[in-house]
Amino acid sequence: MDCSKDNNLTSGLVSYIQSMVRKLVSNRFIRFLLVGVLNTIFGYTVFALCLFLGFHYAIAVLIATIIGTLFNFKTTGKFVFNSTNNTLLIKFIGVYVVVYAANTGLLKFFNIFEINLYISGGIIIPIVAILSFILNRQFVFKE
Repeated sequence: MDCSKDNNLTSGLVSYIQSMVRKLVSNRFIRFLLVGVLNTIFGYTVFALCLFLGFHYAIAVLIATIIGTLFNFKTTGKFVFNSTNNTLLIKFIGVYVVVYAANTGLLKFFNIFEINLYISGGIIIPIVAILSFILNRQFVFKE
Protein backbone atom coordinates (compact mmCIF):
# COMPACT_ATOMS: atom_id res chain seq x y z
CA MET A 1 0.00 0.00 0.00
CA ASP A 2 1.37 3.42 -1.01
CA CYS A 3 0.93 5.79 1.95
CA SER A 4 2.38 8.76 0.05
CA LYS A 5 -0.65 8.76 -2.32
CA ASP A 6 -3.02 8.68 0.66
CA ASN A 7 -1.12 11.52 2.36
CA ASN A 8 -1.15 13.61 -0.84
CA LEU A 9 -4.87 13.00 -1.31
CA THR A 10 -5.61 13.90 2.31
CA SER A 11 -3.40 16.98 2.15
CA GLY A 12 -5.05 18.10 -1.09
CA LEU A 13 -8.53 17.59 0.35
CA VAL A 14 -7.67 19.55 3.50
CA SER A 15 -6.24 22.41 1.39
CA TYR A 16 -9.36 22.44 -0.79
CA ILE A 17 -11.68 22.56 2.23
CA GLN A 18 -9.63 25.36 3.82
CA SER A 19 -9.77 27.32 0.56
CA MET A 20 -13.56 26.91 0.32
CA VAL A 21 -14.06 27.99 3.93
CA ARG A 22 -11.93 31.12 3.34
CA LYS A 23 -13.98 31.99 0.23
CA LEU A 24 -17.26 31.49 2.06
CA VAL A 25 -16.24 33.56 5.07
CA SER A 26 -15.00 36.38 2.83
CA ASN A 27 -18.50 36.72 1.31
CA ARG A 28 -20.64 39.30 3.19
CA PHE A 29 -23.89 37.49 2.56
CA ILE A 30 -22.48 34.21 3.88
CA ARG A 31 -21.12 36.05 6.94
CA PHE A 32 -24.58 37.56 7.42
CA LEU A 33 -26.12 34.10 7.32
CA LEU A 34 -23.58 32.68 9.77
CA VAL A 35 -23.91 35.60 12.18
CA GLY A 36 -27.66 35.49 11.62
CA VAL A 37 -27.73 31.87 12.74
CA LEU A 38 -25.85 32.80 15.91
CA ASN A 39 -28.10 35.84 16.52
CA THR A 40 -31.23 33.82 15.80
CA ILE A 41 -30.27 31.06 18.20
CA PHE A 42 -29.50 33.66 20.84
CA GLY A 43 -32.71 35.67 20.28
CA TYR A 44 -35.00 32.64 20.01
CA THR A 45 -33.48 31.16 23.17
CA VAL A 46 -34.27 34.37 25.07
CA PHE A 47 -37.81 34.41 23.57
CA ALA A 48 -38.47 30.74 24.46
CA LEU A 49 -37.05 31.21 27.94
CA CYS A 50 -39.38 34.16 28.53
CA LEU A 51 -42.38 32.12 27.33
CA PHE A 52 -41.29 29.27 29.58
CA LEU A 53 -41.13 31.69 32.52
CA GLY A 54 -44.75 32.68 31.83
CA PHE A 55 -44.38 36.02 30.06
CA HIS A 56 -47.02 37.09 27.52
CA TYR A 57 -45.71 36.61 23.97
CA ALA A 58 -45.55 40.38 23.35
CA ILE A 59 -43.40 40.87 26.45
CA ALA A 60 -41.30 37.82 25.52
CA VAL A 61 -40.63 39.32 22.09
CA LEU A 62 -39.87 42.71 23.65
CA ILE A 63 -37.32 41.26 26.07
CA ALA A 64 -35.76 39.06 23.37
CA THR A 65 -35.62 42.03 21.02
CA ILE A 66 -33.96 44.37 23.51
CA ILE A 67 -31.32 41.87 24.62
CA GLY A 68 -30.94 40.48 21.12
CA THR A 69 -30.57 43.93 19.58
CA LEU A 70 -27.53 44.75 21.68
CA PHE A 71 -25.99 41.36 20.94
CA ASN A 72 -26.87 41.60 17.24
CA PHE A 73 -25.53 45.15 16.89
CA LYS A 74 -22.08 44.04 17.94
CA THR A 75 -21.99 40.78 15.97
CA THR A 76 -23.61 42.13 12.80
CA GLY A 77 -21.64 45.38 12.83
CA LYS A 78 -18.28 43.75 13.41
CA PHE A 79 -18.49 40.46 11.53
CA VAL A 80 -20.85 41.31 8.65
CA PHE A 81 -20.33 45.00 7.87
CA ASN A 82 -16.84 45.46 9.41
CA SER A 83 -18.11 48.34 11.53
CA THR A 84 -17.44 49.11 15.16
CA ASN A 85 -19.13 52.52 14.93
CA ASN A 86 -21.28 52.66 18.08
CA THR A 87 -23.03 55.83 16.87
CA LEU A 88 -25.03 53.61 14.49
CA LEU A 89 -26.78 51.99 17.46
CA ILE A 90 -29.73 54.43 17.28
CA LYS A 91 -30.40 53.56 13.62
CA PHE A 92 -29.93 49.88 14.44
CA ILE A 93 -32.48 50.19 17.25
CA GLY A 94 -34.87 51.91 14.83
CA VAL A 95 -34.59 48.92 12.53
CA TYR A 96 -35.36 46.60 15.42
CA VAL A 97 -38.43 48.61 16.40
CA VAL A 98 -39.77 47.82 12.94
CA VAL A 99 -38.65 44.18 13.27
CA TYR A 100 -40.32 43.97 16.70
CA ALA A 101 -43.59 45.33 15.28
CA ALA A 102 -43.49 42.82 12.42
CA ASN A 103 -42.60 39.96 14.76
CA THR A 104 -45.33 40.79 17.27
CA GLY A 105 -47.90 41.33 14.53
CA LEU A 106 -47.12 37.97 12.98
CA LEU A 107 -47.27 36.24 16.37
CA LYS A 108 -50.66 37.86 17.00
CA PHE A 109 -51.82 36.62 13.60
CA PHE A 110 -50.74 33.03 14.39
CA ASN A 111 -52.20 33.31 17.89
CA ILE A 112 -55.62 34.17 16.42
CA PHE A 113 -55.56 30.73 14.78
CA GLU A 114 -54.34 29.16 18.05
CA ILE A 115 -51.05 28.02 16.53
CA ASN A 116 -48.46 27.15 19.18
CA LEU A 117 -46.34 30.22 19.95
CA TYR A 118 -43.08 28.25 20.03
CA ILE A 119 -43.77 26.94 16.53
CA SER A 120 -45.01 30.35 15.36
CA GLY A 121 -41.83 31.98 16.62
CA GLY A 122 -39.77 29.47 14.65
CA ILE A 123 -41.83 29.98 11.47
CA ILE A 124 -41.42 33.75 11.71
CA ILE A 125 -37.62 33.63 12.00
CA PRO A 126 -36.84 33.68 8.24
CA ILE A 127 -39.28 36.52 7.61
CA VAL A 128 -37.84 38.81 10.28
CA ALA A 129 -34.27 37.79 9.36
CA ILE A 130 -34.74 38.91 5.75
CA LEU A 131 -36.47 42.10 6.88
CA SER A 132 -33.63 42.79 9.30
CA PHE A 133 -30.91 42.29 6.68
CA ILE A 134 -32.60 44.55 4.13
CA LEU A 135 -33.24 47.34 6.63
CA ASN A 136 -29.74 47.13 8.14
CA ARG A 137 -28.07 47.18 4.74
CA GLN A 138 -30.19 50.08 3.48
CA PHE A 139 -30.44 52.28 6.58
CA VAL A 140 -27.74 51.41 9.11
CA PHE A 141 -24.56 50.01 7.58
CA LYS A 142 -24.95 51.40 4.07
CA GLU A 143 -21.66 51.91 2.27
